[in-house]
Amino acid sequence: HYYKNSGNSHWLLDRLPRPSDDHMKEANQIHQGKVSQGKIVRKVPTRHGAWNWNYTGPKGNRDFAFSFNRHNYFISLLLAWQKTGNEQYARTFDRLIRDWIIHTVYPGEEHEYVYTWRVLEAGLRMRAWLPTFYGFQHSEAFTPAGRLLMLSSFVQHGRYIKMHHWSKHNHAL
Repeated sequence: HYYKNSGNSHWLLDRLPRPSDDHMKEANQIHQGKVSQGKIVRKVPTRHGAWNWNYTGPKGNRDFAFSFNRHNYFISLLLAWQKTGNEQYARTFDRLIRDWIIHTVYPGEEHEYVYTWRVLEAGLRMRAWLPTFYGFQHSEAFTPAGRLLMLSSFVQHGRYIKMHHWSKHNHAL
């Protein structure tokens, strides 16, 4: 109730771009379980309905996996929902956010080189998560479980970034 009605999110949501045809195309691809690498669109491999979050794309590219785990495409789902009011986009977001949080292992103090938890990806993921968390507050398809999992994962992300912050390179930013 607080996050839905606080009115504190306008600074995040006002910065979002206007929905474009590219956002709609990407949102529809994600809804269908597909991601793109350049111009190539591929179905994300699943197991028991869960996405393979370590997917390296059709060419086995680790940079694809890192980009995939930044979740920039969540913004397209939000913009598509805002433009159309179609709850399928919010349902897809809710399913994917719960899937990612449940099926990726938070490394805690470990600093292993994994596609899902790398400091750069954790920080960049928040650029997509914060506006989508607030942006989907008025959607019935954004479940209480999805909301609570995101809130708890915000804390994990903050701890992880703080724990593994470097004073040099792009981490210093």
